Amino acid sequence: MSVPLTPANLSTFLITETALELINDPGTPPKQPPVPGRALTPAQAAEVGVTSPGMTLAYPAEGGRIVFCDIAASQLRVWFTGGDFADAPIVLDRALRAKFPSLLPLGQGDHPTNPALTVYRYAVPLAGVRVAQITVTHAAPEAKADDQLFFAEVVAQERTQ
Repeated sequence: MSVPLTPANLSTFLITETALELINDPGTPPKQPPVPGRALTPAQAAEVGVTSPGMTLAYPAEGGRIVFCDIAASQLRVWFTGGDFADAPIVLDRALRAKFPSLLPLGQGDHPTNPALTVYRYAVPLAGVRVAQITVTHAAPEAKADDQLFFAEVVAQERTQ
């Protein structure tokens, strides 16, 4: 990864180069993140909002920020607060469009419980019958400190013919 290791760039890497590649070709190991993640204990994961069983990792990014990644069954969630949270949706969108030309934007809307957040949805057609559904939740650039969030969920699915 030759770009700066900002939270936006690191989370985009985890989504496009790790999660989506693993869904696309489960038999081939995905690219390793540019920095190792540290596994969190269940108690530590609960402190950062994880409520379901899975494996939660913390990745160090520029500016002392931490990018969290939680993997449970066919879902991967990536999130961070502060830092370049406002750039993350743009960085991710550009990377998705460049790497997956068949990307299908499914629209955007308001978050159901927090009016300070916006939700974007994508479908990424992959090899065979595989598809990834991506939901991105983020705050506006002018968000208050408590709302400065970038959160993405990737769900592996199979298309029905």
